[in-house]
Amino acid sequence: MKVTTLTILLIALSASLMAQSETRSTIGSYYIGLGYRGYSDDISDFDSLVIDSNFPVHPNFDLGVGGYIGSVSVLNYDLMSYGVDIDAKIHNKFHLGSATIDPYFSLGIGLSALESYDWYYVGSDYYYNYYQTVSSTSLLVPYNLSIGSEFTFGNFFSLVPAIGVSGLLNEDVDNTFLYGIQANFLFTDFFSVGVSFVGDDESGKQFSILGRYHL
Repeated sequence: MKVTTLTILLIALSASLMAQSETRSTIGSYYIGLGYRGYSDDISDFDSLVIDSNFPVHPNFDLGVGGYIGSVSVLNYDLMSYGVDIDAKIHNKFHLGSATIDPYFSLGIGLSALESYDWYYVGSDYYYNYYQTVSSTSLLVPYNLSIGSEFTFGNFFSLVPAIGVSGLLNEDVDNTFLYGIQANFLFTDFFSVGVSFVGDDESGKQFSILGRYHL
């Protein structure tokens, strides 16, 4: 009797672990992440530290919150940039054996600041020293729309191709068309790493890497 009970418990535990493994994904998962994002085009370079999080508030609706801080080089100017953003994602998962397909539509909006600096020489003949002051701050309201899908392969890997547009709500600029792909390595139920590449129609290229802790 004890052997039968133990066997049933082991089978139930194995089935539970298998179910968790089969449903490993980034969309529809609670996580907090920290990583790096870099961008470059014909006139600018951008490097930043990013924080990202995802909260599935419904089986078909995720809310993401993120932030960043970094430096921007535009022509001969060096700027500091930081900001926050939120992202709403509607999705629906389909199971195909051990794989899943999770198409989604996403809308994101944020608030970003750009700060430019002036440097003043305050040294002497015996030492060099410069004093930095903020000369101006610009606030931007970026937004983006995208569609894509997460494709899981087995228990430890997924791909997320996507296309979309981005722009600024408070500036009269043309929208930018985006295309990209993210590869996710789902090492355990609690830890994953995402590596992504995004290109745009203005010769821009963005690379990012994000480590996630899944709650």
